Amino acid sequence: MSLKRSVKPVVASLVLGLVATSQVALAHQAGVKQEPPALHKLAMQVLSNGNGYYTHAGHRLGSSMIDWSGIASVDVNYGSRGDSANLVDFDAIGTSRTDVRLDHIVLAANAKVSPWVRFRAALGFVEQQEDGYNNFITLHGKHHSAEHVVIDEGYINIGNRCKSPVYFQVGREWTDFGYYANSYPLTPSLVQSLVQSNQTTIKLGFVDNSGFMASISAFNDVASNDDGRSRISNFIAKLAYADKHSGVSYRVDGSYVRDIRDIGIISQDTSFYASDKLTGAYALHAGLSYDDLSGRIDYVSALGDIMGSGTESHVSALGAEVSYKFRTSDWHSYFKLGYQLSSQGEFISEGIYALPKHRCLAAYNVSITKYADATLQYVHDAAYTAEGQGKSANSVALRFSVQF
Repeated sequence: MSLKRSVKPVVASLVLGLVATSQVALAHQAGVKQEPPALHKLAMQVLSNGNGYYTHAGHRLGSSMIDWSGIASVDVNYGSRGDSANLVDFDAIGTSRTDVRLDHIVLAANAKVSPWVRFRAALGFVEQQEDGYNNFITLHGKHHSAEHVVIDEGYINIGNRCKSPVYFQVGREWTDFGYYANSYPLTPSLVQSLVQSNQTTIKLGFVDNSGFMASISAFNDVASNDDGRSRISNFIAKLAYADKHSGVSYRVDGSYVRDIRDIGIISQDTSFYASDKLTGAYALHAGLSYDDLSGRIDYVSALGDIMGSGTESHVSALGAEVSYKFRTSDWHSYFKLGYQLSSQGEFISEGIYALPKHRCLAAYNVSITKYADATLQYVHDAAYTAEGQGKSANSVALRFSVQF
């Protein structure tokens, strides 16, 4: 049956609250009229900050309007599998694999140049693995696969949400296709693997105080330009709404990309450009949280065969997860369960960029201190059926993260 996405929803909600508080403080110091501290204020932050986040509100540099923040994560992994080429994270054929790696360090600075102009810059450092695998590198795309330091974000934002709902932005960002609160997951979900993209874009956006958001962004289309000339011919359109009523927070999100061959793990392999046909795609998200319980559903689907007509490459993916937050002794914790599946994704089978058919996931996170946490995760992947291949893989990972 053909279907037409690791994320931290609890942490993300706390993060966005910190960001919203920081922005109100900036507006106050700049002498700008503040918006009412309504629930829609948080909705505006959720909608307009885009994909990805830094979990600390930032440190102010003296009395300036510049603040900086950062995050660092170290991962310890163990995995076992058969010979399948359709299982994520384990590219070496064999029975087991272990490694420890510095997955990423990101340093970010935000500058409020004026009430109407903001600038954000973020640099990322990664420890290059011998086999080339790293979540950070994989999700940045093929243009950064050989670098230790990458430009994670660097954009100018022109707009004043206290004065106008319309804003203009230009520069490198995590694009608006799909929705994911964490740009650096321990293991990307199947949906996030297909939607996450880091591009230099030109964007026009709208963020209304009622909780509605819309944006359209354009960027270079590499896949369809085989003559060597650069063209700004790919684009992403997005529409979303977020709000909170009677203790229930929710968000719905829909986005469309003109050519998915420039997006996610599909952009890693130039053989996917063999077809000169543009392949559009759409992504849907719905999230809901009440008290200590939260859940989300994500879906992405191409609008045709990526490798050409009749190639069974009409890829799609669906993911659902639920999480519950609680206290372990005096430490904040949460437990998460998820299930994911994909359809017609067998053509994405090049080792570290492979896409499983099914995935089950369980994760436990505990905040060791205010700015440090640990996550223990178990993942079971099942491959697309193929003669002579192993059918499943199991992995256990432990991540230590510090935000500052």
